[in-house]
Amino acid sequence: MKTNTQNFKYYDLVVAFSASIPLLSNLAATKPIQFGPLLLDAGFLLFPLAYIFDDILTEVYGFRHARRAIWCGFIVMLVGVSYLSFAVGLPAASGYTDQEAYAKVFGFLPVLVGGSMLAYLAGSFLNAAIVSWMKEQAEKKPDERPMWHRLMLSTVWGELADTFVFSVVYSLLFGLTLRDFFVYLLVGYVWKVFVEAVMMWPVTLPVIRWIKRREGVEIVDRDIRRSLFSLSVQR
Repeated sequence: MKTNTQNFKYYDLVVAFSASIPLLSNLAATKPIQFGPLLLDAGFLLFPLAYIFDDILTEVYGFRHARRAIWCGFIVMLVGVSYLSFAVGLPAASGYTDQEAYAKVFGFLPVLVGGSMLAYLAGSFLNAAIVSWMKEQAEKKPDERPMWHRLMLSTVWGELADTFVFSVVYSLLFGLTLRDFFVYLLVGYVWKVFVEAVMMWPVTLPVIRWIKRREGVEIVDRDIRRSLFSLSVQR
């Protein structure tokens, strides 16, 4: 069994895609969108993919490597948003006439971004921890809990944590009514779980099986401490 990250063929590529999604979602989320009575943000189409990559990382490479990728995504989002906010404050060239529009797009609200980061950490960590724990339990009874079961159940709880935290921050910041809060929470949550379910059999499961074959791994996290606060991939 391989345990050294440097020996993996595809780990760095999966992490790169995984880490880019939170930042891109936050950039897209600066634009509110509406479908009839449904109030959403433009990041809602992209963000569910973060949990698909989270599932792939945990199922293939184990909890420690997934945790490392989660922190990479968090750091990329923090650095990206921080620099773009800094760029807004830089003096514009004399011929540049779009400073106001630039500031509207990239002038992130610190509270909203902070809420998004907290939601990302909470949801992604919970998702990875559940996949890891259920895979460990499934090793004892391999015929009772198929892979899709743990991937789906982890998404149900991980997305709930993520969506709830972000919805609370969003509603407090923009003064949503209680009704609008629940609509925003429910629509966002149902959409994210729906995307995971739709992508499960045609995408997530085949990709996981393909990477496992190519990497030659089947990592089970036995008796580990599933803590968020570490970048290490060692015990």
